Amino acid sequence: MNYLIGIAAALGCAACNGCGVVLQKVGVNQVKATPKLITNLAYMSGLALNLIGWLLTLIAVRILPLFLVQSIVASNIVIAAILDQQFLKDRIPRYGYRLIVVILIGLCILSLTAAPVTKAPQLSLAITLFSFIGLIAIAFIGVLLIKLKHNHYTPLGLAILAGTSFGALSIIGRLLVVNLSILDIIINPLAWMMLLYSLVGVTSLTFALKHASVTKVNSVAVATGTVVPAVIGITLLGDTVKDGFMVVTVTTLIITLVASITLASLHHKANPERRFKS
Repeated sequence: MNYLIGIAAALGCAACNGCGVVLQKVGVNQVKATPKLITNLAYMSGLALNLIGWLLTLIAVRILPLFLVQSIVASNIVIAAILDQQFLKDRIPRYGYRLIVVILIGLCILSLTAAPVTKAPQLSLAITLFSFIGLIAIAFIGVLLIKLKHNHYTPLGLAILAGTSFGALSIIGRLLVVNLSILDIIINPLAWMMLLYSLVGVTSLTFALKHASVTKVNSVAVATGTVVPAVIGITLLGDTVKDGFMVVTVTTLIITLVASITLASLHHKANPERRFKS
């Protein structure tokens, strides 16, 4: 029964995230001045769905292995792509959808080659410092990208930063959920750092959506947000790969990242009669 609850929570998160990023794009299309987004119903509804999705993720990782939760949540790429095509009319070349399939297959392979964690990593000062340094670095690069003159690759960089931030949320959330009670989570510095990571991630995603389609931005963010925790988990947190699958895992990581970068680099053709655009 608990297993089914975990699966349902992960699927619910995928649905919330897929719909949420599309609503955020709707809000971005409707509002010219970024600060006014906080008064836009569509954008704030998208953020609310993302928050619900994050809470569902915390439920899922209490029951299921992190790699399984991440692979299920990654299916929101398909949900967002379908809604993007139906409602926002943002078109990418046909082979762009083949790249999405490659990304999804890659994420599935990563979930299958990862070995379940038998011993949870313990919270430590080193983990806290590493998380803080990572947050500062991501925020600094994000500010530079936002302030620099926009070019074709700006959305790619911002989507990668958004995915990295959301990946950090998953890692910290896993550590806190496994090791601490709800009360301990609230008073833990890492919990507040999660709030800052979420703000950096949402800001990066918002600015990326200003200059690229939902399908491209979300695919890159989701792939990065899945691959980065996998790499950090294996190298720093004691996660393991099934015996004999290390080469497959590394190769899949590389292919998934290359497919994501290629997808984000594609020029898309937007329909001039977009719905929901003011």
